[in-house]
Amino acid sequence: MKEKRFILINRIIFLVLLLLNILLPIILLNTQPELELLDSNVYCEYDEISGYSNCEVELTFNKPVAYGDATIYFYDINGDLIDTATAYFSKTGTVITDEITSIYGEIDSYELDHLDFSEDSDFEFYCRLMFVFIPLTFVLFITSLLLSYKKYEYNRQTIEIYAGYYNHYIKVNSEKYDEHKTLATFSPIVLSCTLESGDKIQATISLTNRVSLKINDKLYTNKKC
Repeated sequence: MKEKRFILINRIIFLVLLLLNILLPIILLNTQPELELLDSNVYCEYDEISGYSNCEVELTFNKPVAYGDATIYFYDINGDLIDTATAYFSKTGTVITDEITSIYGEIDSYELDHLDFSEDSDFEFYCRLMFVFIPLTFVLFITSLLLSYKKYEYNRQTIEIYAGYYNHYIKVNSEKYDEHKTLATFSPIVLSCTLESGDKIQATISLTNRVSLKINDKLYTNKKC
């Protein structure tokens, strides 16, 4: 019965792989949180001689970003608008920085506006890559469904016929009588043997691994399992 267990295990494994390839990327993509700005900081240094400020803008997101830009409004101590600048971010990560230089005046506060960022696509890429394997696992699962094992009882003798991926054989009382090994064939496989009683056994395995048995040139259907 090892052939029967082998077929069952193969079908379960490839079914699980197929379902994982279909469901896991969908679940992962749909459970990812929306991109959100968690924190922002602008560190400025004012040069009293020149009257200009140089700033470093630091943004913290809940997930990695690939690139983007943000508009920043700078205010003085009186709350008056000093200048408006756009910071461009090109580094990947959850914490990204950019420098804005030569802002005239001493900066006391700032305001962010018009944030436009793209998420780091690596995670999404790997999830979508998993979909590529769906055809492969589907073919493997269908192939496992084509595996066949038939067992017959005839005159107190047990006849077993196995049609696998590569190996095809016929056994009588657990002894292998005929065998055919091939990865691909374009015609049905015929296995045959003669029992000690003189009865002629012929098993035909179709291109889809369907099994039929003839005993003494007569179709035999008294299948045990």
